[in-house]
Amino acid sequence: HPGELGVKLADAKDLHEVSETSAEGGATETPDREDDTDNHFIAFVKQGNDLYEMDGCIGYPINHGPTTEDKFLSDAVKVIKDEFISRDPENPHFSLLALC
Repeated sequence: HPGELGVKLADAKDLHEVSETSAEGGATETPDREDDTDNHFIAFVKQGNDLYEMDGCIGYPINHGPTTEDKFLSDAVKVIKDEFISRDPENPHFSLLALC
């Protein structure tokens, strides 16, 4: 259940300690909102039985169709490959983080 996972994450003291230690080391200077950057962050989530793309630059979630618990990661990777990486396959400025 997602609610239980959220509670476990919130209670993960070791994760909080590592985060605090990292934060004490300083942070990279944040660019101004008006600065032109290539950074863009998108999240993929399973809601009900569908795969959604959550993009802060778009005012609504994008439904990429049906998915299951077992196929969520492979379905999200397919969308990422087909919709993003295929646009510029030689671009090395891409990273992916999966929280499962």
